[in-house]
Amino acid sequence: TDKGCMNDFFSDIKNIRLKILSADICEDCYRQVGRCRLHPAFVDHVFNGFEAVRTQQNSFTRARRSRGIVQLTASRRYLEFQEFGALVALAPKEMTLYKFFMNHPEGVRYSHICDHKEELINLYLEHYNKTHSDDAEEDMRLRMKNINEVIEKWENQDPDLGQTISKINRKIKDEITLACARPHQILGRRGEVKRIQALNQE
Repeated sequence: TDKGCMNDFFSDIKNIRLKILSADICEDCYRQVGRCRLHPAFVDHVFNGFEAVRTQQNSFTRARRSRGIVQLTASRRYLEFQEFGALVALAPKEMTLYKFFMNHPEGVRYSHICDHKEELINLYLEHYNKTHSDDAEEDMRLRMKNINEVIEKWENQDPDLGQTISKINRKIKDEITLACARPHQILGRRGEVKRIQALNQE
């Protein structure tokens, strides 16, 4: 008799899919597992295997994977995902870095950031909105001082560069889930080119 257990024998082969979707075992099997006193790591290994099979067979999971890359529009303060009506608010230096990588779909290594100082400064100036003084010249001097300090950190591959990119990636993930966010995150292996995958899709 079919019990909805991973160990069932199904006389009707179409019911095998129902068993796989449950990825579960019956009470008899559960008691047997208890009696065998299996190593916890082995139990976890089997559980993960069952879960992997179940996930592969789940239609809604397949629908998530087959979703096309959602469209993104970058404004002065927000990354907008119109399909979801989602807005990701980025701080000025975060938006500066994100738009910088948008301008370079081929990607840029951290070690080559120093080759793009002028572009980064101009982008930062577009988004820097903090006022330091009522005097226009003094205000601009202080703005440039702060901007240059940040850009110099990035040029020297200060941890602030990686931390800022991690914040950007986390904000996007938190707003639209990791599956949808991943193509829009700034990613790349250590020491290799960092890029936004969505910009390289046809």
